[in-house]
Amino acid sequence: MLQTLQGLWRDLPGLIGDRIDLLALEVQRAGKALMQIIALVIVAAILVVTAWLALWSAVVGLLMLWGLHWSVALLIVLALNLGAAWFAAARIRSLVPDLRLPATRRHLTTSSSPKPKEAAPPQPLAESRPQPMSSYANNSDAASRPVTP
Repeated sequence: MLQTLQGLWRDLPGLIGDRIDLLALEVQRAGKALMQIIALVIVAAILVVTAWLALWSAVVGLLMLWGLHWSVALLIVLALNLGAAWFAAARIRSLVPDLRLPATRRHLTTSSSPKPKEAAPPQPLAESRPQPMSSYANNSDAASRPVTP
């Protein structure tokens, strides 16, 4: 038994070292994957912005085809984009208070009043006899009513 424990004690650094090496390799792999993800997100964002510009260019082209002057078509596109941006900003403003975790803060903060709340006076316990189970079966709200003697 002692030899087994001594052998385990000698192998312990190797076992821990293997796990640390595995962790280091996985962290390195995760770092490379994260960098690729960030690069791909940037590329996707550039492509989305380019597509957005192409879409609005097509809208301006259609408006001009319908006989609108190019400046009026651009003003319409500008107004639509500003309206969408305003809507997004208003939605962001409405979501910001949720970042402050209001329910958790209310739950974790104490009352600002100096004196503690008064507890309700204790109610005397009335002696009661248990009712037979058949009386509970007929009453759907029996659990909410007190047991009467």
